[in-house]
Amino acid sequence: MEAGQIKTVIERALVSYTGQATSDGNAGGTTIVCSGLPATRDFDGQKVIIADGVCAGQARDIDGATTGGTITVTPALSAKVVAGVNFYITTDLPMTEEAAAISAELAKVPKSDAAVTWNATALASVNAEVDSALDTAVPGSPTAGSINERIKTIDDADLPGQLSGGAGVPTFPAAANIGDGVSLAEAIRAILTSLVGGDDYDGYTNINNSANVSINAIFQKLAVLFAADGANVFNPTIQGAARTDLEVALNILATYISDSAAAYSATVDPGGTTRTCIETTLEDLGAMLAGAGITTFPASSAPGDGVSLAEVLRQIYDDITAMQDLTRDGGTVTATGLGTEDNVYINDTPAANYTGLVVLIDLTSMGAGDQATVKEYYRIKSGGGYILKDTLVYNDAQAVDLISIALEPNRYGAKVTIDATVSRTFDWEVFTIE
Repeated sequence: MEAGQIKTVIERALVSYTGQATSDGNAGGTTIVCSGLPATRDFDGQKVIIADGVCAGQARDIDGATTGGTITVTPALSAKVVAGVNFYITTDLPMTEEAAAISAELAKVPKSDAAVTWNATALASVNAEVDSALDTAVPGSPTAGSINERIKTIDDADLPGQLSGGAGVPTFPAAANIGDGVSLAEAIRAILTSLVGGDDYDGYTNINNSANVSINAIFQKLAVLFAADGANVFNPTIQGAARTDLEVALNILATYISDSAAAYSATVDPGGTTRTCIETTLEDLGAMLAGAGITTFPASSAPGDGVSLAEVLRQIYDDITAMQDLTRDGGTVTATGLGTEDNVYINDTPAANYTGLVVLIDLTSMGAGDQATVKEYYRIKSGGGYILKDTLVYNDAQAVDLISIALEPNRYGAKVTIDATVSRTFDWEVFTIE
């Protein structure tokens, strides 16, 4: 029975549905799975015929609803119906003789399944036909769609010339990602483009300002860039040891920049922004030294462990400023007379340490026969009395009228007195640092 006769028999059986198994049925051969069935009507009670595969030609009753996408047959087919097997659903089973004839003819077709034995008779017939075709010259005008036509097309296109001759491919196709439906020529062009960026096989990008004609040359130059020696061994010395692994070398270099496995993060400007790169960190240092300055200058602190230079500088500044906090006082004192010490200047209860600089006294009022005794006192403990430090005696009118008395640093009190034999008026002035 020819293929046309099989088709006629199927059509005579009034085909209701033509389908293809979309998934494997069960191992017992009682189910056929087809995802297209739910979109059709229910075929329960009709017949199904297997068109190809191991069970080709077998017909079975449909026993159950088919709208769920599964056909249940009875009795079981001779084997499991796998995905891709075609089938027909008929309104009635073909005549027994015709079905038997279909089965017999299909059995003669060679099977691609390794588990199925090839039909020797059919294979011998095919071999004979092929031998005959190979022994016959290809006609100048072969039948359309025939093997002869394919052979003539290859011959006309000079396939050997395209593969190994000088003529080459007349119109070389554009590059395409390798995949189904992609030609070898498209794939080859894609590989070349991936390697060199185009069709120029020796047009590699310059490295170290010189062209490269091979991938090997490129890698040799890269080896030089990585400081590899003549044997192309990467071994830079970092922290006193040769490093032959790039990752290890980079990790060790990273420890110079930030803690191991930590992102770079540094704030060098007090009150400033946290920086995540060395460039901006150095810019902050420059600004602190000779630019916009420190954002939040720290408070002063005496030198010591854990104290920053900025804190010490501020302490020095504060101390110098305090030294420059000069205080002046002055007035006029009238001497009572002989035997009485009158205070010219007195700081009886200082609030803290202070430095007295100088007391100036104008003796212009003294005349012939006058005598003035100037005394300098200090209290050196809390609640103590004044202790005399120095005594100066001046007689008659002075050639140099202004005298000065240098004061000592003090905490608990200091005074300067004058005892004149004649009641005289004396101007005075004092400078202190408090």
